[in-house]
Amino acid sequence: GDKEATKEALKRQADQAVTAFRSLQEEKELLEKGGAKQTEGDKGDKEAEKQATKKDTKTEDKGAKTESGEATTIAALEEELKEMKLKMEAAEVDKVAACRDAAETKQHAAQLGTKIETLLREKESLQNKLADFELLLGDQVKKSK
Repeated sequence: GDKEATKEALKRQADQAVTAFRSLQEEKELLEKGGAKQTEGDKGDKEAEKQATKKDTKTEDKGAKTESGEATTIAALEEELKEMKLKMEAAEVDKVAACRDAAETKQHAAQLGTKIETLLREKESLQNKLADFELLLGDQVKKSK
C-alpha cells in the first residue's frame, strides 16, 4: 500500500518534471529564435516593451540595458533549465529505486505466502498426529484399569 502510493507519487513528480523541462526547453528555443513564435502573453509583454522603448529612445544606454536584461533573462532561464534537468534526473533515479523496491516487495510477499502455506500444512499434520496419539493413549489408559 505505502510502496504503491510512493511509486505513484514519484511517477507524478517525474511526469511534472518532464513537463516543466519541456516547457522550459520550448521557451529557450523561442528565445534563441528571437521570439518568432509568440504566445498571447508574450505579445502583450512585447507591446509594453515597445512602448517603454519608444519613451526611452533618446539614450543609447537604455538599449544596452535592454540587451543586458535579455541576456540576464536567458542566463536565468538556462540556469533554471539546468536545475530542472538535475531534478528530472533525481526523479528518474527515485523512480527506478521505487520500481526496484516494489519488485522486491512483491517477491518477498510471494515467499512469505509459500512459507505460510508450508507452515499451515505442517500444523495440520501435527494436529492429526496428536489426535492419533490421544486415541492410542486413551485406549492404553482404559486397558490398564
